[in-house]
Amino acid sequence: MEDLFFEQDVEILGIGYRHGLLRSFFVVGRSLCRVDHVTQSLDAFDQPLAGVGLAFFANELSALQRAPPSVGINKILKLNPHKLGSVRRKLGAWGTLKESVRFVRRALSQKGIRYLGRLTYPLLAWLLYCALCKLLVGKSRVTLITTNMQHPLSIACARAAADSGQTSVFFEHATTPRIVFRDRGYARYFVQFPYTRRMMIELGAIPNTVFALQGDVTLQKIERPASLTTVGICVNDLDSMDALVDLTDVLLNAGIKVVVRVHDADRRVKSIAQWASHRNLSYESAKNSLIATFFQRVDFIVAGNSNVLADALIYRKFAIYYWSGSPAIFDYYGLVANYNLPYATDKIGFKKVLNGLQYE
Repeated sequence: MEDLFFEQDVEILGIGYRHGLLRSFFVVGRSLCRVDHVTQSLDAFDQPLAGVGLAFFANELSALQRAPPSVGINKILKLNPHKLGSVRRKLGAWGTLKESVRFVRRALSQKGIRYLGRLTYPLLAWLLYCALCKLLVGKSRVTLITTNMQHPLSIACARAAADSGQTSVFFEHATTPRIVFRDRGYARYFVQFPYTRRMMIELGAIPNTVFALQGDVTLQKIERPASLTTVGICVNDLDSMDALVDLTDVLLNAGIKVVVRVHDADRRVKSIAQWASHRNLSYESAKNSLIATFFQRVDFIVAGNSNVLADALIYRKFAIYYWSGSPAIFDYYGLVANYNLPYATDKIGFKKVLNGLQYE
């Protein structure tokens, strides 16, 4: 149960969480009252299932849709985190209440009273875990494939499969940093990069259970773009406004059109949109388009500690890593060190990288 608080307990992972007791009760209650279409809910588990890919967010769904046959996905379920009424139906009203009270009591006992305002996704994840266990126990040969090793909903699904005697498989949707890796009963791991495979084995994964889908040589030879007309700056809540301003100044002075793309969990979405409008910059929220579609609109991208860098490697899109924050989390994903991404840590360094590209 404590594992469901893992993401928000790690500072760099939990920065986007919003806390508050009333907020928790509202979001959980709303989610349990809303029911999605039967084919996109736990009701679909009433059908014979073998390899089921579970997605909660658009990037996870996109990853599952492009998974190679070796992953063994026969069906994909996109579960909406805000429409989990099928969980309530599977547990029943009394079962939902009983498990909710049980979870809250244990959370208070293990984590303390301040966690009353941090219950939203962990509580939903616990109820999902209970409902899945109820569904999976006794079924034959079910394999659940999840794409995220840190979000509580994905953790709940992986745990439910393992604890129900079924098979749990991890299929990486972008990349997994060192601090996120945990063995939660996965029978196999499918990761994007050889570097990630080496890291997981180093941290205890059995070598013949971890498979890399990309090759080192290919990743290290992504060519510079033929044109430097348009750049996408990909922002999340780890990036400072000062960094965004510095990047924009350098790029605009170089005559490059800027598109600012902000992660939908970033609390500054509205203020960044207003700032971009005042500077006559193109702007979009990440929830409005898939990353692959966004890549088609720009010649190259700039990003900090973001999974977008991994997406760029997967889609062979030229990327520059820019991080002017704490040196302790420089190259958080290990992609600069392992795949030769150009990088800068300040405005002057970024200008040098950009000049190098322009005059190659």
